[in-house]
Amino acid sequence: MTAATAALFACCLQAVTADTQAQDQGAAGASDGPVAGPPAAVPPIPATPSGRLVGAASCAAASCHGGGRRIEGLHFSASLVWAGRDPHANAWDVLNTPRSKTMLELLGAGQASAPQSAVQDARCLNCHATVEQPLTGTVPVNFLHHDGVGCEACHGAARDWIGLHVTSDWKSLPATAKAALGYVELGSSLTERARRCAECHVGGVGRDVNHDLIAAGHPRLDYEFSTFHTNYPKHWQPRADTPDKTDLEQSPTFTLDAWQAGRFAAAEACLKLLEDRTTAGRPWPELAEYSCFSCHHNLENRSWYQQRRSNGRPGWETWSLTPLRNSQNPKLLPLTSSIETLAGQMNQSAPDRLLVSRSARTSLTALQPLLTENHQWTTPAVDALCLEQIRGARRTTTDGTTLAAASWDEMAQLYLALRAAVAARRTLDTQDTRNEKISQHLEVIRSQLLFQPGYDSPGTSSIDPVLAISAAVNQIELLLDPKTPQP
Repeated sequence: MTAATAALFACCLQAVTADTQAQDQGAAGASDGPVAGPPAAVPPIPATPSGRLVGAASCAAASCHGGGRRIEGLHFSASLVWAGRDPHANAWDVLNTPRSKTMLELLGAGQASAPQSAVQDARCLNCHATVEQPLTGTVPVNFLHHDGVGCEACHGAARDWIGLHVTSDWKSLPATAKAALGYVELGSSLTERARRCAECHVGGVGRDVNHDLIAAGHPRLDYEFSTFHTNYPKHWQPRADTPDKTDLEQSPTFTLDAWQAGRFAAAEACLKLLEDRTTAGRPWPELAEYSCFSCHHNLENRSWYQQRRSNGRPGWETWSLTPLRNSQNPKLLPLTSSIETLAGQMNQSAPDRLLVSRSARTSLTALQPLLTENHQWTTPAVDALCLEQIRGARRTTTDGTTLAAASWDEMAQLYLALRAAVAARRTLDTQDTRNEKISQHLEVIRSQLLFQPGYDSPGTSSIDPVLAISAAVNQIELLLDPKTPQP
């Protein structure tokens, strides 16, 4: 584990305490001032002969998204916001840092065929640059890679649609016609938005942050879409509702909508990645599938993990599947059952590749109907979700101690779910005084989940923070259901 991991966790936990709407408004307002970025007018760069990518500069003209029409809305400053505020614009630059060079040395030690630079390594470029299809091996230097993760990484390779995109006919073009040209519509589906992020932030074919990469210094991937979306510097503005289009972000329960879509999209990417990892010739079992902190924790008797009295093997505990494995919702039973079957196979001392591959595919099949389901939240439904997540995560140790969750990962995911739910409760029932009390207990949980200085994992040698977290969760449960018998 690395120091960057701690920073990533801290960012994830701190971000959700901010007010989403205020952040959105702040991003929009800030765009009216000077922003570091490309020149106001940049001539389009033609696509490479062998591909459909045209590069971020093709969107940066003043008459397009380069800021010349900012008076008409944030949308027309999208390129400036991306270049000046979006970390994705610096994704390629990260590959030139001393840390990336050290990682490449560790990964290629003793291999004469290893890439000489991270900017030539497909494993790096597939997520740190905009690529049309995942690359393999050593890649020649391409000037488009300097864009980092640009417009086309999310909106699709633009060669076939950029010409029509700048005309008045574009808005009236059917979605199916746009899709046929390669354009990816992200405004009408949270699931598609979450899927696009998950391609790199969870991983997939050619985009695998495996144990080798993590051991060399890459942060592990902890993706939670609602939190990421809250933090993301918006380069678009709310659109006016029409009979056939609504603005998803104007929903009073948007934060919870995003959490719901994100947990399914993350699970889908996670299962596809696991299926790919079972391919013959790949390292197996892949250690990145298992709980990092099962091994990377201190050995004090009263630490979180020592309380579990494990059998000495790391448990299969993927971050992206935790919100589903802990669910007690009957509608999710086919999926949770198949995931538990998969867990039983992965927790064997020598998991069978073929059986795991088949179980991952079965779980993916059970997941598909959930990806297109739109939930209409009410306050009772939100409370039921919170109680379901709380009760599903609770564990009792071998010495009879009842904990809110079995691990740091499970508790962090429970916190993120409850935070998204409270944001929805605040808009659905503004007069409910329990909202503030729940938020206070959540702040206790957040403060205890943050890593201590000098630790890259839950490094406490005391069970006290774990018990404090459990007490706060119990209080939230009582607020939502006063009749609940306490453990």
